[in-house]
Amino acid sequence: TVAASGVYNVTIIDQFTGCEITSGDIDVTVESEFTIDLTLEPDCENNGQVRMIATANYVDPSIAYQWQDGSGNILADSDAVLAAANSGTYTVTATNETGACMASESITVAVVPINPEDLILPERTTFCTLDPNGATVTLDPGIFNTYKWRLLPDEEILSTSQTLQVSAEGTYEVALYNGFTCVTDQVQVAENCRPTVIAPNAFSPNGNGENDTFFVYPNDFVEQFEILIYTRWGELIYRAESIDFQWSGIYQGRLLPPGTYAYIMKFSSSLEPGLGTIEQYGAVTLIR
Repeated sequence: TVAASGVYNVTIIDQFTGCEITSGDIDVTVESEFTIDLTLEPDCENNGQVRMIATANYVDPSIAYQWQDGSGNILADSDAVLAAANSGTYTVTATNETGACMASESITVAVVPINPEDLILPERTTFCTLDPNGATVTLDPGIFNTYKWRLLPDEEILSTSQTLQVSAEGTYEVALYNGFTCVTDQVQVAENCRPTVIAPNAFSPNGNGENDTFFVYPNDFVEQFEILIYTRWGELIYRAESIDFQWSGIYQGRLLPPGTYAYIMKFSSSLEPGLGTIEQYGAVTLIR
């Protein structure tokens, strides 16, 4: 019996005549103890399962794998990788072709799918390279354990941080891991220098000093501004040519009744004057 790898031979000596004969050399390899290591890997293509990967401490194509769940049920899978859709303890037994080497290992799996409602990336977002305040856009998918960003269809990982600041068009994908399972989310990023005027959707002119007037937020890239506000029957009740307007809900000296009033804003863009006059439609609700 030998305990170490090496080249061996045997010499036979006749105890009466003293004659010797030596065998040819034999190269003997003594493998270390056969062991199996189990690791977990999230499946980003299937948020509802976790992959278990069995790795033997030496390579042998003849190794066969048998998986069992926590109840002792033998599973149909016989590969080194098992996808688990249920939490629990799993055991794998690996055996080589001769049956001389056998090893078992167990691992506990928690399958906690990521809720689709936790995916907060918009389907589409924009940036404008001409806008010094908006030449890039920051993508933020929310709080997870790990992140892997890439620009499709490239496989290169752009970042492993929570947020990604981009200034190039394309479809960006992030792989999100919550400590148990994995899912991918995507956002389409496009360049758009068309300005948008942001306005609240309601105001309450009750004289309490809070939200008493309807206005729009400042936009340094809007020029030649005009707003027209109408009743539901199409009657023009307010007009202003300054983006700094403040409408208190008064028409012909009287406060209008509660309701929703449509408006049209017309303006041009200093960033892209070639767009001409831009019209933006919306509505505001007067609350009393």
